[in-house]
Amino acid sequence: MLKANVNLQVHYIPIHLQKYYKKKYGFKKGDFKNAENFYKNEVSLPIYYNLNKLDQLRVIKLIRKILK
Repeated sequence: MLKANVNLQVHYIPIHLQKYYKKKYGFKKGDFKNAENFYKNEVSLPIYYNLNKLDQLRVIKLIRKILK
């Protein structure tokens, strides 16, 4: 996706891996394996106010190509 100039992001960071919660509650990596697995495997597709139809179709095409 990056080679095609499509920026993917990660918006979900498990709470137990965030500094505040690690310090306050003593959480550590491995405490919530399902959340960590999701975090390792998820991406957020481009979504913003002026994302036009042509760009949407381009992203869809790239995803289909990758999944084949």
